[in-house]
Amino acid sequence: MADVRIIALIACLTASACSEQLDQPEFERDATLDKVLTPVPEPFRNVWAVDLADCPRLDGKTRVSIDPASVSFPEARFDVIAINQPDPDNLLIDVQLGNGPLQTHLLHVSEAMTKLRYTGPGILQTYHRCDV
Repeated sequence: MADVRIIALIACLTASACSEQLDQPEFERDATLDKVLTPVPEPFRNVWAVDLADCPRLDGKTRVSIDPASVSFPEARFDVIAINQPDPDNLLIDVQLGNGPLQTHLLHVSEAMTKLRYTGPGILQTYHRCDV
């Protein structure tokens, strides 16, 4: 049952819109996330931006930087607490901002690894890989 929910969630979140029945981020944590911190896999690590002009700018408004243990936006940095990679193109990450609540985010990298769809509470954006 949990595997079906994960597949449905990934299909929904990688589509252009989701229905109310898969309201995010209400996931079953035990079913979707590993309990051990595992580094973010290489294909997802990089600097990404909606506007490529933001790539070299640390304060670029559309820029996100993903390293093995964190996700950094211009306004905030999330620590990666746990991950699950249901397939090579999708990554569920459990992140935390400071001492705030855990959030589950979904990252989907394109087959050519040039685009990243990032979905989380208040985030639904497609980023382009930066050459920095």
